Amino acid sequence: MTSTQAPTHYIYQTFTYISLFVLIAVMTQIFIPMQGLGFVLFIVAYVIYFYWQGYFKDIKAFSVTMILPFMLLAFTDIGSAVGYIAILLVFAFVLYLHYQQKRHAPVLPSLSDLSAIKSAEQLPAIKIQGKRYDLLTVIVILFYVPSLWLGLYWIMGELSNIILQKSNLDLGIILLSMLPLGFAVLCVLAGKNLVENNTAKVTSVSLTLTADKLIIQDEQGIQEITWHNIYDIHFRNLHNHKSRYLVINFYQGSHNPNNQQEYQFYLDPLPYDGKNITELVQQYFYKVQGREVATIL
Repeated sequence: MTSTQAPTHYIYQTFTYISLFVLIAVMTQIFIPMQGLGFVLFIVAYVIYFYWQGYFKDIKAFSVTMILPFMLLAFTDIGSAVGYIAILLVFAFVLYLHYQQKRHAPVLPSLSDLSAIKSAEQLPAIKIQGKRYDLLTVIVILFYVPSLWLGLYWIMGELSNIILQKSNLDLGIILLSMLPLGFAVLCVLAGKNLVENNTAKVTSVSLTLTADKLIIQDEQGIQEITWHNIYDIHFRNLHNHKSRYLVINFYQGSHNPNNQQEYQFYLDPLPYDGKNITELVQQYFYKVQGREVATIL
């Protein structure tokens, strides 16, 4: 994934590639008489591009990204059984890619591995990492693509009638196509605004466990908390159980109630089950303290 510090921001690259995919797909849809071919070509290119960009690693970015094919169905002439079968195959492939990414995530030490360790000095350093993708960017793209698709589809359809059927130019269709194309331009401006406000970004997130401290990296920066200052670690579901967090309660300074702090680390960008990560961090915490806990959570 291109970082936000690169000369060309990844949003602009995404707009460029997606626009090219739409242009080729619409031209195919209009000029090649195979029902739904342009749509299927676009979805294949779209899936490969977003997989390459890494969006499938974040379950929420993955879910929102896959809404787009359904939105495009309204702007295509797919009606054959072959077209629908092709779409189902593409979605099956998408799900396969997503779960393959999760399946091949680096293997973390098991709880039994940690239980076998006798002293805190023998604890290995463990780094659990992933990336969080800004959903506003994906949502802007969700509106951009159908708008561009529909505008180009109307304009190119009219041009094909003029070229192939020698019909007269219909200014009404040309003017009507300006509405979705204008909305597509607004989406590009919205993406530009996200870049300027630094809200469109890919954030590396990680939990690093060492024998001395817990190191957290997320949107808030890097936070280092010594195990000595932590007094509780637990799992929490928020937003109607749609978001998973690792909650760390610790003392900021001396150990008195006035210095109690809480840090919520968003677990969804990590390619592991949130409760499993929580159990691992808890077990590590107990081992640092020299405690043996048979059952966690």
